[in-house]
Amino acid sequence: MPAGSFIHRLMILSEQFELRSLVVQNNSVLCIQIAPMRISVRGILLLVAMLHSIYSYAQSHGGFSLDSMLLELPKQKEDTNKVNLLVNLSYSYCDFNQDTGIKFGLSGLALAKKLGWKKGMADAYNRIGCNYDNKPDGPKALNCYYQAITLYEELDNKKGIAAVTGNIANVYYMQHNFAKALEYSFKSLEMSERIGDKRMVLFNVINIGNAYGNNDDCENALKYFFRALKLIEGSNDPNIFATIYVAIGGVYDQQKKHRLALEYRLKALNKINEIKEYLGLLQVILIGLGESYYAMSLDTPAGTQSVKGASELRQKAIYYGIRSLEVAKEIGAPRLMEDSYSFLSRIYVLEGDYKKAFEFTNKGRAVYDSIFNIENHTKITDLETKRSIDLKEKDIEIKDKQIALDRLAVAKKRNERGYFMAGLGLLGCVIVVVYKSYKTQQRNNKLLTKANSQISMEKKRSDDLLLNILPSEVAEELKEKGSADARLFEEVTVIFTDFVSFTEVSEKLSPRDLVRELDTCFKAFDEITSKFNIEKIKTIGDAYLAVCGLPLPNTQHSENVVMAALEINAFMQKRVSIMGNNTFRVRIGIHTGSVVAGIVGVKKFAYDIWGDTVNTAARMEQNSVAGKINISETTYELVKDKFSCEYRGEVEAKGKGVMKMYFVG
Repeated sequence: MPAGSFIHRLMILSEQFELRSLVVQNNSVLCIQIAPMRISVRGILLLVAMLHSIYSYAQSHGGFSLDSMLLELPKQKEDTNKVNLLVNLSYSYCDFNQDTGIKFGLSGLALAKKLGWKKGMADAYNRIGCNYDNKPDGPKALNCYYQAITLYEELDNKKGIAAVTGNIANVYYMQHNFAKALEYSFKSLEMSERIGDKRMVLFNVINIGNAYGNNDDCENALKYFFRALKLIEGSNDPNIFATIYVAIGGVYDQQKKHRLALEYRLKALNKINEIKEYLGLLQVILIGLGESYYAMSLDTPAGTQSVKGASELRQKAIYYGIRSLEVAKEIGAPRLMEDSYSFLSRIYVLEGDYKKAFEFTNKGRAVYDSIFNIENHTKITDLETKRSIDLKEKDIEIKDKQIALDRLAVAKKRNERGYFMAGLGLLGCVIVVVYKSYKTQQRNNKLLTKANSQISMEKKRSDDLLLNILPSEVAEELKEKGSADARLFEEVTVIFTDFVSFTEVSEKLSPRDLVRELDTCFKAFDEITSKFNIEKIKTIGDAYLAVCGLPLPNTQHSENVVMAALEINAFMQKRVSIMGNNTFRVRIGIHTGSVVAGIVGVKKFAYDIWGDTVNTAARMEQNSVAGKINISETTYELVKDKFSCEYRGEVEAKGKGVMKMYFVG
């Protein structure tokens, strides 16, 4: 491992395990001193997902197994019964194959739209959101939930509104935004109590307890968990009892009452007895038991026998930690895997096995980054803001017209009074009043004309700005509906460029000259991509992202992108011959596949694309070289008869494994 990489990993480990001092000089570690470890109680963050599944599974299945539903599907007619079946299938796959669940949900949504059945559309959006929530993809889940809740509100379906509101709380919970999670959970609880939905009441009571627990409010957390136990008195469902016992154990750990925590976690384990349907909950119970033994080992007093006892407690903690990781991997749950990795890394540091601690730390970080990142948090905030925004242009237009009409009304009343007084006076006074009325009317007409002209001018300016930011089709949809739906495009070609020598050039140029050179290059890129009907998406620092084949399909998408890439490469080579070391060398990557495209944000909103295709195009660029265009095997199969291509062999791509790559040109 390169020295720099080792130091970087050690820095990360020092943050997590509280290394008291870390001295680094010339890529050498001079001193490491491990501080006494605090008890890191993982708490009960993942239990809300368990309860989400308990509630939604019971609500969606109605007693039918997955196999029976799959057998029933081909027999169904194109009616509302088939929509319900597709929606139920969507949720059946939610816990173990979200991509399949999303496909069934989208099929149900398409049929519901065809039938004009709003209830079916709302149910489909809700189930698709649940799949994205478990995937996990918080922004897409939240977008689906907002679509669902809008339709339920139109139908005045209070049960649907309460359920989706609880699901929205779950998204915020998983993003660690406990204030928002509490806000939506209390809303859902109030609605559930009003309509008498006992299962939703229970779901929200436990959800609220979880949020309080993760916010270090142990008193309120226990209050709601014991309230939940009262709600299920007489129930025979071991899953729900085990869930609440685990939650209570987590709070007792936070209060450093570790033996009480162990007692409730063992109760939970006895309840489910490793029933296969409850593997997700089993993982949480196992890691909770590990936490209890781990905490008890730290509380063991000094002494020879005590040291032996502490070691035995840590071995039990490791045993339950490894079992929890095996279960998490078996069900393919990233959130649970991250929890297990983090726990095991802490235990192995305490044991002095730093090699294993590093291994589990790195694996946990990788999974954590895939679940919770700043970009997802920003997308979720933007989606929430977007739902409450109205079109400001329409408000301004209505207000300006109303002002003009009010002025006309005032003038009319003033004129009527003038006419009345003129009828009592001399003819000359009448003429004067009429003349003044005429002049006032002219002035008001001019004001109205001017106001309408300003409104038209501002509308044109805003339309031009919108077209400069968004594709024309998306801009028209946004103006017509006030929003633009995200869409899946099955086959497009994505191009990624990056300047290899950006750092060296930026050190030579002044900030003004650096920005001017970037602007010159990106303007040229814009002209080239426009010529080939390629949609520019954005620039990220010195990187440039564009795509062909959306929002309107284009059968020549791959050919167009390759031709544009060749022109961009030629432009940059000519630029280097003119500017020398005062400009950049470009590296280009291309890949073909499917993407989801839509609008992100409200303030400074932008049209963006997401999906594995974008990630793969980025990997093509990262594995290219300066002055070369690197394409994937998928793109190669589409353009091999039109362009000269050089096979590079199989190349290791970060996060993608070994991939076949080609240089084109």
